Amino acid sequence: SLENARLYTDLDEERSRLQAVIKQVPAGLIIAEAPSGRFLVANDKAREVLRQSLLSAGSVAEYAQYLGFHPDGRSYTSEEWPLARALQSGETVSAEEIEMLWADGAQGWLSASAAPIRDAQGRLTAAVIVFQDITERKRREEALQASEERFSKAFKNNPTPMAVIRSQDWTFVDANERFLRLLGYTASEIHGHYAIELGTWFMALLDEGGKRLAAGEPFRDEEFTASAKSREPKALLASIETMLIGADTCYLATFVDVTERKQVEEQLRQSQKMEAVGSLAGGIAHDFNNLLTAINGYCELALMGKKATSRDFKYLRAIRSSGERAAGLTRQLLAFSRKEILTTQVLGLNAIVAEMEDMLRRLIEENVEIKTRLDPEAGSVKVDKGQIVQILMNLVVNARDAMPGGGRILVETGKVHLEKPAPDTLLETTPGTYAVLTVTDTGTGMTAEVKAKIFEPFFTTKTVGRGTGLGLSVVYGVVSQLGGGIDLQTEPGRGTTFRIYLPQAGEEAREEAREEAREEVPDATEREYPESCRGNETILVVEDENTIRKFIRLALTTQGYRVLDARNGVEAMRLLAQAGQQINLVMTDLIMPDMGGRELAEQIRAHRPGLPLLYTSGYSKDLENLRETLAKSEYFLSKPFGPVDLARKVREILGPTR
Repeated sequence: SLENARLYTDLDEERSRLQAVIKQVPAGLIIAEAPSGRFLVANDKAREVLRQSLLSAGSVAEYAQYLGFHPDGRSYTSEEWPLARALQSGETVSAEEIEMLWADGAQGWLSASAAPIRDAQGRLTAAVIVFQDITERKRREEALQASEERFSKAFKNNPTPMAVIRSQDWTFVDANERFLRLLGYTASEIHGHYAIELGTWFMALLDEGGKRLAAGEPFRDEEFTASAKSREPKALLASIETMLIGADTCYLATFVDVTERKQVEEQLRQSQKMEAVGSLAGGIAHDFNNLLTAINGYCELALMGKKATSRDFKYLRAIRSSGERAAGLTRQLLAFSRKEILTTQVLGLNAIVAEMEDMLRRLIEENVEIKTRLDPEAGSVKVDKGQIVQILMNLVVNARDAMPGGGRILVETGKVHLEKPAPDTLLETTPGTYAVLTVTDTGTGMTAEVKAKIFEPFFTTKTVGRGTGLGLSVVYGVVSQLGGGIDLQTEPGRGTTFRIYLPQAGEEAREEAREEAREEVPDATEREYPESCRGNETILVVEDENTIRKFIRLALTTQGYRVLDARNGVEAMRLLAQAGQQINLVMTDLIMPDMGGRELAEQIRAHRPGLPLLYTSGYSKDLENLRETLAKSEYFLSKPFGPVDLARKVREILGPTR
């Protein structure tokens, strides 16, 4: 009896300790009897987790009042709950997560583990289940996952090229789509590969960035040149930051592609350089034309009346020939600087090319083949015919010289409508319809260094005596003056293609051309004074260059005119006030100190509104618009001019000789 009492006491104490342990377990705990499923033990935490009191006669059947869902969305049946499975089949369930829908409509999550309990003979006598409310943990995990997905999408879809590289061995951890497109790689060629596989440029970038970051210095917006997979150079701004991914220290490298911006900047610098050189060339041409007006003018005066057998005749003719060649040189300079005086008309581009075809064949060598391919849609352009002749001759000669061993030249015409400015053109093209003149050769091509300089005046790769270096400069100036564009494609050993964009003439311009074609154009090729050029009117000559002023006086007085001369506009106004109505014509240079030709004209108009004015100049900043702005009684004569040109113009203005 005493032994039984002791055993009972020990059993009671053990039961008390077990109940205390069960009560203190920080999770719900239920022990159910097999096979009935009746609950033998259920702690308070179980009631708290299940959010309601258990039935007094609790059993596994009580699970039927709870709604639980599998990961695939199916509802748990009463036989599928972990405790039921442990009782029925002796299955051990470990940390099974169950999505719950409670009776009050709230949603949550349980984590449940269940195991069978067997007696000494191995018979299944009961089962135990331990479960926890993991709703908050699951919500944190979902929030974290959602956050990671957002950041992953932000990284992958970021318009800024980005790459993550492990600092320890410079292995690519990740790279976004923009980075892959920028450099032309696929994800499989980047992820898990070493930075050295992208070339030394990436190694050098990381090395420099790592040193700067280790020294506590920032590494942001550093410019460098990278190489894409295709070996195409890329100008990039790189920034590198240090970041931790797990236990690894990594570099986050971000890039800004400034390749196009650098190209635009280079084009702008080139354009500004060409503009500066053009202004210089125009200024030189202005002074040169003044000298040539006097040289060629006096030479022609000296030739007049000379017989071919005269001792001085051949010397004077040689001087005149050299002077005319010099005048041609200044015209080239003016064409480059876009200050040349032009006589524009609407002409068919195909007609000009076809007319020049025989002449172009004479320009090339026998071992060079030239072909033309004319598109009927090329249409018409409003140009000075000599401009197209200059463009085509210079491009064909340039192509010929690039093929010393022979080759082929193809001259094509075409039409293109640009919705936006054409890419890669040297001169910016505005949207519109263009006639396109293309000259392609199979010659030696050009390096990038030569390509950058070919339009500069006097730059040439030809040997001494083979060229002045003005041919392509003239092309540049003419196309610019016409409001067109130039596209140059060339590679060493692969030939060269010049594509010239010229604005197509509209219907209004074509109708204007038809009207002008009906008018007769007088021939002015003589070098002797026609009798009809004589006169007795009074002409006021305003010219700041003494030599030119004296030449004009001599050329006009020999034809019977009375000439008054002034060095500037101020003197001219004084003479005009003194001579009054006796002056029949004012001839003035456009560019003079104190008062220029246009300013003088304004003063004259205030006193003599109908007095004819004849402007002369070899250069002016507004010559392009001069013809359009001439008033009813205003005329223009381009320098250099000869005595016959001058006499003809004066008589044209004053009318038939009285």
